[in-house]
Amino acid sequence: MSTTKILMFINGSPFDNNGGLGVHTHYLCDELRKFEDIELTLVCADYFTQEGGLYLMGDTKKRVQPEDWKHEPNHYRLLEVYNTNQLLTRVGFLQKMITDDIFLENALAFLGQERFDLIHLHDTNLWGVVKHLKALYKCQVLLSCHLNLFLSHERIPEDPFYLYDIQQEGSALYACNKLLTVSEYYKQAIQEEYWLEDKTEVVPNGVDYEFLESIQYDEELKKKYDKPLVVFVGRMVPTKGVWQILEAIKQMQDHHFVLISALSPTLESCNPLADEIKKMKERYTNFEWHNFCPQEDKWKLMKIADIAIMPSLHEPFGITALEWMGLGVPLIVSDTGGLKEFCNDDNSTLIEPTAESLIKAIRNHKADIEKLRNAKETARRYSWKEIAQKTKDIYLSMI
Repeated sequence: MSTTKILMFINGSPFDNNGGLGVHTHYLCDELRKFEDIELTLVCADYFTQEGGLYLMGDTKKRVQPEDWKHEPNHYRLLEVYNTNQLLTRVGFLQKMITDDIFLENALAFLGQERFDLIHLHDTNLWGVVKHLKALYKCQVLLSCHLNLFLSHERIPEDPFYLYDIQQEGSALYACNKLLTVSEYYKQAIQEEYWLEDKTEVVPNGVDYEFLESIQYDEELKKKYDKPLVVFVGRMVPTKGVWQILEAIKQMQDHHFVLISALSPTLESCNPLADEIKKMKERYTNFEWHNFCPQEDKWKLMKIADIAIMPSLHEPFGITALEWMGLGVPLIVSDTGGLKEFCNDDNSTLIEPTAESLIKAIRNHKADIEKLRNAKETARRYSWKEIAQKTKDIYLSMI
């Protein structure tokens, strides 16, 4: 049986569960390692230990020396590269240059003498690295677009550093051999914005439904809250609708809000959302902000929520919505972007992404057993095993 060698890149970590990109790569790689005819090597950032290293990833994470960094059945190789935060500023631009240099140096040092059949890049941050390896290995590049900077962020045409990022992003989209998006909505948006030829295919996100079903309802934890509990899980960025949530907190003292939203301490000083939350904590007692919430604690809080909220302004897919559905928690969600492809009136409560609509939906919420049943069925349909199989089929079609 011939073996297909895949080299995968992500300027992030598959162990960071605070965003869809980390979740997607974590579960995708864990399923791909089970195919006997796939040899997967993942190069990613190490935001946690700040050491980097070589690992064999099976049911456990095993650190090895370079001479032992060889493929084993039911494993994939992992190269973690030490990295730092990035900002869309002058400092962020310098960090990007350093990041590209470090990633390329590590890739060449540990992988330069090998050969790969395909490079799979997640988002365009590391295009400056991958374009050189594409030339070295003379192979095609598959690009998965999880979040497009040009479509999702405020445009700053007067900023040369922003323009550089946009140019790199556009170059990657045009130069890759095939492009994957997480939703039909994002496929159409990118094709229309960039006038791309028809080289785009949809591979959605998924959930580990069996894991979500196994999470137990914590009665003791629930007793801590004497008001209806409203929970948000997402990144600390305006596109997630956090400003709308803060307005709801101010106007709804009869509900308790929990925001599970990770933000690096090095970014707090320049994030207006974090600054506003700190001011509100002095005035309002009906909410909590959990920054870098341990995963076990996060799932417990999500499970006991009376209402889950996702008032996103922009959402390529919205993996957290599927997680809420799998947990059996009533979901209030924006009728926007990729969310519209699996969220509907039968499995959730759809709203316009405004503070007024969010507040009205929370106040009018009533338990609906049929809606929760439909939500669980929706989550069950998005299997990582099937997503990995579709990804593998795309690999083989490109080689």
